[in-house]
Amino acid sequence: MTLKEAVKKVIRQNISAGYNPVIFFHATKNGEANNLEEIISRMVLNDELLEELEKAIKKYKEPTTIEDLIAKEKDGFGLPDEVIEKAKARSQWFDQLRK
Repeated sequence: MTLKEAVKKVIRQNISAGYNPVIFFHATKNGEANNLEEIISRMVLNDELLEELEKAIKKYKEPTTIEDLIAKEKDGFGLPDEVIEKAKARSQWFDQLRK
């Protein structure tokens, strides 16, 4: 799976779960942004966006996040180590919220 495919998967899955990921959709241009790696890196490292994700996960339980997919991907889609580690930590936190 490519990062672009992962972004599109997150958007599709979130919508099917009842959550509309407006910020993520617009920021990534539905996975079509030319600088997708940079955008995703900034989003993962941005703690201000964490609150929005926490609310969505608590309310809908099911939304998959890009952090979940980065954490599961063997090479983290080639993103910087700092981003991969933050994504893994967030994914674990999101799993706790889903319980």
